Amino acid sequence: MSPCLAENRRPPRGEPGYAPTSDAAAKVGKLRRQQAAIARFGRFALHGLDLTKLLTEAVRVCAEGLGAPFSHVCQFRAEQNDLLIVAGHGWRDGVIGHAVSLADPGSPQARALTTGEPSVCDDLQTCHDLPAFYAAHGIVSIVDVIIRGDGEQPYGILEIDDDQQHAVDQDDICFLNDFANLLAEAVSTVSRWAALQVTVDRMKALVGEKDRLLYEKNVADLQLRQAQKMEAVGQLTGGIAHDLNNVLTVITGTIEILAEGVADRPEFAAITRMIDEAASRGADLTQRLLAFARKQPLRPRDVDVNALLIEAAGMLRPILGERIEIELMLAADAAPALIDPGQLTNTIRNLALNARDAMADGGRLTIETGNIVLDEIYAGINSDVTAGAYLMVAVTDSGHGIPAGILDHVFEPFFTTREVGKGSGLGLSMVYGFVKQSGGHIRIYSEEGRGTTVRLFLPQAIGAAGFVEPAEVASPSGIEGGHETILVVEDDHLVRTFVVEQIQSLGYRTLAAADAAQALVIIDGPAEIDLLFTDMIMPGLMNGRQLADQALRRRDSLKILFTSGYSNEVIIHHGQLDAGVLLLAKPYRKSDLARMIRAALAANCKLADILP
Repeated sequence: MSPCLAENRRPPRGEPGYAPTSDAAAKVGKLRRQQAAIARFGRFALHGLDLTKLLTEAVRVCAEGLGAPFSHVCQFRAEQNDLLIVAGHGWRDGVIGHAVSLADPGSPQARALTTGEPSVCDDLQTCHDLPAFYAAHGIVSIVDVIIRGDGEQPYGILEIDDDQQHAVDQDDICFLNDFANLLAEAVSTVSRWAALQVTVDRMKALVGEKDRLLYEKNVADLQLRQAQKMEAVGQLTGGIAHDLNNVLTVITGTIEILAEGVADRPEFAAITRMIDEAASRGADLTQRLLAFARKQPLRPRDVDVNALLIEAAGMLRPILGERIEIELMLAADAAPALIDPGQLTNTIRNLALNARDAMADGGRLTIETGNIVLDEIYAGINSDVTAGAYLMVAVTDSGHGIPAGILDHVFEPFFTTREVGKGSGLGLSMVYGFVKQSGGHIRIYSEEGRGTTVRLFLPQAIGAAGFVEPAEVASPSGIEGGHETILVVEDDHLVRTFVVEQIQSLGYRTLAAADAAQALVIIDGPAEIDLLFTDMIMPGLMNGRQLADQALRRRDSLKILFTSGYSNEVIIHHGQLDAGVLLLAKPYRKSDLARMIRAALAANCKLADILP
């Protein structure tokens, strides 16, 4: 029991403080009312964690406990050195949350705040500099008690206000002190709970951030593993295509010779045509493999993609058939793209053919363009992306969609869901390799029963340098030879023997070497050499480009022609041939060989002009 309540027990008859029974009964009733008020507020405070509701209930219950018409709580603001009314009972609008009292040493509130003792003013006419709201409400007497805080600084003041003279006795003072102490503990509990809630929210945010970062890391790891796998498969694919192209070079060339020899034998001529067709199909297959491996030479230039797509749509209509509707949604402000237009057309064709197979009963093919910026955040999540401005080309079909379980494999070479014999499984692989080699980005979205969207993000051509076509001499119809001397450098014996024979059949004189070291010995010798015809990939310490550099330092007028089963970053950067470079891609026919030899011999731009 509070000491104040214990001190106010009724004294025995004859002792000081004794009152008649009626006065004693009134006193007991008041004490019970005040005890009930403390108990009622205590129960509320056990579950009240909203500070505003807690203070509002406190001033109401406290006023009822004293039978006063007004009460309020002021919060002490140390920086402003004032008291702001944050809760009140009985006041009109405009007081709570607005009225402020200065914490001057001479004010009743400041006395309670600084001394920690109750401050009673039963005649406000004796108090100066009080806010105007007191007079506006007819307040004549006030009692202030301190609401202590957790530390040295108090929370504020609990004040009882009356518009009549109110005789405040010791019981009332004890009630107010007890109530203020209870309120101080409740405010402290709410404050601690609020601080705890902030900590919990912060912890939840940190956990959420950790989960987000972990998710992004897992996604990035998955994308990195997929990119590494695709890169490894690409390297393997490129190596296989290189070897196949060496073999196909010999097959393609020798079948031409054989066809000439059996031209008057129809039964054998038909066989040579079959072999030639098979070789062409093999060459097409290796080109598809090289496209996936990003080893094909590209000719990027500024391209109006909208115009290209309009033209491609006309080409696609007879291929897709009447049951598939083509819809173009082309952005009027679409930026030009730095891209190889021929390869982009093939890409759109491949995507359209895949869409056709997904819409056996007909449907809609939508091709859309738009400018888009992939920012640093997106690039951070997708490690294979360079942040910047792109032109987006989206190809959407209304077909059956792709199951989620195989969506991550659709760009892998030879992966297909078609029946055996219906497609090579290289269409999307070619698309993937082409976009990546062009410096772009590709994403596929699909849901079973709702169709598929492939989005290509192509580099914009703004401020970029496009491909400059190497100057070639115009060749007359037929095969043109010559009498110059050509040094052939090729590590594959079969290919070297075949190429030397083909060049000699064109009338040229030939020298041959199996690697760069042998070639330099010949170049350092007395023999006249007009053209170096060298493979790019060779054993030893030098590749074809390095051999050409050394050769030009010895003979600066030497002309250079490269050949390779696949493009190499030594002479191809960002998907396009270096300036001044002539490349004859394997496999090639005799007519292609003759044309490129003449072009190289007649070229004005020497490789020596662009050496670092």
